[in-house]
Amino acid sequence: MLRVGLVGYGYWGPNYARLLRESGRATLSWCCDLSESARAAAKQHDPAVKTTSNLDELLEANDCDAIIVVVPTVHHYAVTKHIIEAGKHVLVEKPLTATSEEARDLLALPHDDGTIRMVGHVYLYNPAVRYIREAVARGTLGALRYLGASRIGFSPKRDDVDALWDLSPHDISMVLHLLGKMPASVSAFSHAYLRQDRADVVLSTMLFPGGQIADMQASWDTPFKQRRLTVVGEKQSLIFDDVAAEKLSLYESTAAGAPAQTVPIPAAEPLGSQLDHFLDCIENGAAPLTPFRDGLDVVTVLEALSHSAATRSTVTLA
Repeated sequence: MLRVGLVGYGYWGPNYARLLRESGRATLSWCCDLSESARAAAKQHDPAVKTTSNLDELLEANDCDAIIVVVPTVHHYAVTKHIIEAGKHVLVEKPLTATSEEARDLLALPHDDGTIRMVGHVYLYNPAVRYIREAVARGTLGALRYLGASRIGFSPKRDDVDALWDLSPHDISMVLHLLGKMPASVSAFSHAYLRQDRADVVLSTMLFPGGQIADMQASWDTPFKQRRLTVVGEKQSLIFDDVAAEKLSLYESTAAGAPAQTVPIPAAEPLGSQLDHFLDCIENGAAPLTPFRDGLDVVTVLEALSHSAATRSTVTLA
């Protein structure tokens, strides 16, 4: 049984703890959190877990093989760097870091110890996104033309990042994964309606080499929830609606009035699939689907979009 530690037991930490209990192949051996109440909650659900407020104590533990980082984004870099230097496998929740410089620094750390270093782009483990990726690879959609993403609703208002950095990493990771390349340029507009220091509505556009366009809506201030990805090809289009009962729809044509066909998708909890993949990679020494390199790409796009929104200009990516 792999022994896994959690750094952070706030919003997502308990979900990982539950999935570890259900996995049958790994145990939650340690939980590190500065909050005494968070440590108590971890102990209540997993009585055998060792808890600490000191990261060094966890890193020095012999009964911890891998660590999942679920702390505010601003702390991702420092925590992850210490974990890598301690020689443990690591899974970091999105976004990988708060800046591209931090992400590049993590990538530059020596990696000859065989440890797995993975970023949590959870939507790439969703069965619907996997289906879309396979359809793109087979060429059944034809040449991709346009991708649109909408991630809006009354979401938690975070203190560490704005709506762009909270919500759009999901959509950016899917778009980059499906197109297999970085955008040539990006532009964004944002505004802070709910509080002055954090943008809660962000409209973004990415233009790719080859002419593909991807646009994204991210909002903490919308009276209904939407999690939708539209992928338009010259032959077929696919719509992934994560809040609908039927998650994936196929259109044979882009013409108006084209009938939609429901694509059956197996039921799966993407976060559980992501965790299983992390454990598989550790056990088999395989390269993860979402390595730190992908995390750097997503952070680079986020940084460019933030700069565009701040300067009201188009940002060109090298």
